[in-house]
Amino acid sequence: MLKIVEFVSRHKDNQGLIDFKPRTRTLIVTDKNVHHVDDEFKAFVAQGVYYETSRMYETFKELDPVGANRALVHFLIDNPDAQPDKVGSVLKSELVKHTTTKHWLFDVDMQVRTKDEVVAFINDLSDNAVIDVRDTKSGYAVVTEHGFDVRALTERYPDIEVKRTNGLLYVTSQTKVWSA
Repeated sequence: MLKIVEFVSRHKDNQGLIDFKPRTRTLIVTDKNVHHVDDEFKAFVAQGVYYETSRMYETFKELDPVGANRALVHFLIDNPDAQPDKVGSVLKSELVKHTTTKHWLFDVDMQVRTKDEVVAFINDLSDNAVIDVRDTKSGYAVVTEHGFDVRALTERYPDIEVKRTNGLLYVTSQTKVWSA
């Protein structure tokens, strides 16, 4: 197993907090370190200001480490003076670009849609192998096994965002609270 996990603390979730600054942390997760992800997320949350909300996302496509490694080697050949601390971010970027699956992610915002409309949307996707439906902070994420022509679908559901590539799937969120 190989995936990218990203922790994000953004303005949209933390408006009006004093001393708030947006933060991001990205991890490359394998079978060897997957059990540390929750602890890393708790530490990320703890580093924020009080009442700051942070989110965790993960890649929803299978990553291709061989393709990413080849791209990294090409980057290093083309950029022999690259700073060593930049190499990790280049690898993470290449991993997200190099996938072995063609899954698509549909982001359904429940502030715009009712649950019945989400069910109708999923039924409209039934010919396209829905493989995952998850609750998100503001609605649902629907993942299909492969891409397809979405023109009719986007006309019918203009507010549903299609993330064909490089999307991240919402996992959870947590708010740093004061504890006595």
